Amino acid sequence: MRGVKEVVRRYIDRKWHIKKCLQEGLINKSALAREISKESGASFQAVLMSLRRINLGKNELDKNIERILKSSRLSVRTGMGIAIGNRNLNEALRVMMEAYEQGEEFHLLKQSNVWVAVAPMSYIEKLREYCFKVHENVVELVIRSPPEIEETPGVLSEILNYFRSEGINILEFMSCWSDTILVVDKKYMNRAVSIIEELLS
Repeated sequence: MRGVKEVVRRYIDRKWHIKKCLQEGLINKSALAREISKESGASFQAVLMSLRRINLGKNELDKNIERILKSSRLSVRTGMGIAIGNRNLNEALRVMMEAYEQGEEFHLLKQSNVWVAVAPMSYIEKLREYCFKVHENVVELVIRSPPEIEETPGVLSEILNYFRSEGINILEFMSCWSDTILVVDKKYMNRAVSIIEELLS
């Protein structure tokens, strides 16, 4: 029985949406037990018994994630753009320094021979000729969290799972110490802000 309990617990922990539904009493446990039994090879009756006995109250990690999110703050920047290029990195660096001197935010990432800049559109326009792709007038969402986010697994997945469930595509995602930066198309702005505000409330 102990082995079955571990199978059930692992299955639920890896499927956040099922765990949420179980906590709220929205899942037929017999149907779920059949699915777990079929996937794991464990006895249906043993799985069902484990599901009925399992304690799905918030554990310490859940409480830490909730506390960090409730201590976080959201800022929204419109009129942003994304530039993606594979040449003239020096020009991208020059424009970045120009933005910094003007007190503007400018994020520059580099991977192998491709660089990505996220900045106000006025700076993206200066880089357009060096890019093979530009996303215009996107929205940058910055979630500023306490430093403990560095040592707490699951905070980012909690945020991203909500975006997935709402069908919101994240064009760029980056992290800078305790800041989580999400860039989305302007058409998703209201829904994205609503999701984050709900998580932080």
